Amino acid sequence: MKKLMVIIIVSLLILNSFIIPNKVYALSNFPFRIYSFNPIVYQLHYSMSSVFSIGLNNAVATWNSHLPSGLLAVSSQVHYSNTFPSKNGVNEVFNLSMNTEYIAMNSMTYCDDGMHVFLYESDINMNSCHSFYNGYILFDYDAESIFLHEIGHSVGILDTYDASESAYVMYGYGFINTLKRSLTLPELLHLPSLAY
Repeated sequence: MKKLMVIIIVSLLILNSFIIPNKVYALSNFPFRIYSFNPIVYQLHYSMSSVFSIGLNNAVATWNSHLPSGLLAVSSQVHYSNTFPSKNGVNEVFNLSMNTEYIAMNSMTYCDDGMHVFLYESDINMNSCHSFYNGYILFDYDAESIFLHEIGHSVGILDTYDASESAYVMYGYGFINTLKRSLTLPELLHLPSLAY
């Protein structure tokens, strides 16, 4: 009986080591890169306010200060789609009402041309079930901080859920009344191998 119990416990331990967790507990990367032949240029939905325009432009500028030139940009053109994600080859930003379980979402499409695996499209929805502002204001999310996080996915960094990394832009939980406008050194150390 003891032998059977030991075999069952060892079997459970071995089986458990092959189960993939649903959350990443340290910074890690997506399996793609951004290449200069396919830069990520975001278009805001025509109805989005200056809160989103300013937040997106500032977040793109922050990432660009650490990336090779020309990989991220914001278009002066707007889009009129109300379907998220659009899956139309254009990087679109939305402010649609979804379930309240998320603050914002980045839906990405990858492409493999046989030589490169690259990000083909990145659509971001800033969930209109929540309130956004640029700056610290009671009961609102800082649009720039949220965009900074979502664009972090576009440059290849996954969420982290390690409580010791809660100050990171890429921490998987967002908070109202919180500004995260600077990338930490561990986040920046992921970039050289991601974008070309």
